[in-house]
Amino acid sequence: MTGDINAGRSGDYLYVIWRTAEYNNTTPLPNGIYVITNKASKTVVDLAGGNRENGTRIQGWSKATATENFFNQNWYIQKVGNERYYVIRNIKSGTCMDIEGAKTEDGTKVHGWQGIDGVRSQYWYIEGNEHTGYSIVNIETQTVLDLFGGNTADGTSILGYRSWGGANQLWSFESRTLSAKKVEDLLKANPYTKDFRSYNSDRM
Repeated sequence: MTGDINAGRSGDYLYVIWRTAEYNNTTPLPNGIYVITNKASKTVVDLAGGNRENGTRIQGWSKATATENFFNQNWYIQKVGNERYYVIRNIKSGTCMDIEGAKTEDGTKVHGWQGIDGVRSQYWYIEGNEHTGYSIVNIETQTVLDLFGGNTADGTSILGYRSWGGANQLWSFESRTLSAKKVEDLLKANPYTKDFRSYNSDRM
């Protein structure tokens, strides 16, 4: 008798078990604006040039601060109604993360495209948590967001690929959305602004 409980199991079986465990440990993301960082490369999801043209490539890029690339790397993530999947929309262009032609083949381009209600290639499950990392799964193709080879170079392709749990397929989400309470707490924590008192119009 073998000690390996997975001996003789098919790759599809192991994939289903891995994905089931991943879903069961998912921490849902609240709607908001996020920077999305790859676990392997530490580069972030970037819409090339922030271009509004359909088909603009989505790529890995060094995280921007106050440079011209800043808004290319900010994404509004919004749940679709009461479903457990999301639309991921670029802040600069207003276009949505979309998998080309809803193709299931490994290496399919992920690009920006005008948002169209009901187009499933623009809908994504976000499964996992901040400790393990999240996988971003297209609901139509069941392929995941994959940074090619986990490469750190600016301009590295982000593709649709069969999930296998690699670090280049795992992502973290840094919120860029601050509530009034968070802003107030930050001001109070700063010695230069700790005596700040809100204006009535702030409603803090």
